Amino acid sequence: MPELWDLYDARRNPTGKTVHAGETLPQGSYHLMVSGWIVNEKGEFLMVQHHPDTQFPMLWDCVGGWALSGEDGARAILREIREQTGASFAAYQGRRLQSIRSGDHFIDVWVFRSKLEIKDLILNEDKLVGVKWVTPEIFADMFTQKRVVPTVHYFTTLYDRALSL
Repeated sequence: MPELWDLYDARRNPTGKTVHAGETLPQGSYHLMVSGWIVNEKGEFLMVQHHPDTQFPMLWDCVGGWALSGEDGARAILREIREQTGASFAAYQGRRLQSIRSGDHFIDVWVFRSKLEIKDLILNEDKLVGVKWVTPEIFADMFTQKRVVPTVHYFTTLYDRALSL
């Protein structure tokens, strides 16, 4: 069954309309994307590597994706984390740092503090092929080397806020 996305206006008010995932959005419409940054006790961030057959082949990214119809940002990021890594969080364990309007979508940026260990994660092998913890310096190097999905450029400005939680 095809996934549906809810549509919003430029002020993020729901329009009551939906589109199938991947369809061109009507002019002036937006949909919701979520990004989840998981921080360990050392201040490192969990990065996942996209499968070669995905939109961003072999590039590194935070956990995230598109909100499905009927989901708010919290439900969407909790589902995406679970689907992509097998890790379960409750909404109260995370915090939405910011909502950014970019292109034809809003991005809800979430941060979660965790004691997760990579050995405990179960990656969705259809979407991901790697996972690792990175320091801000390593993230910056990876970004400069174009090894990170370009859509996460915003995170360098939010790093200090994420650590202060």
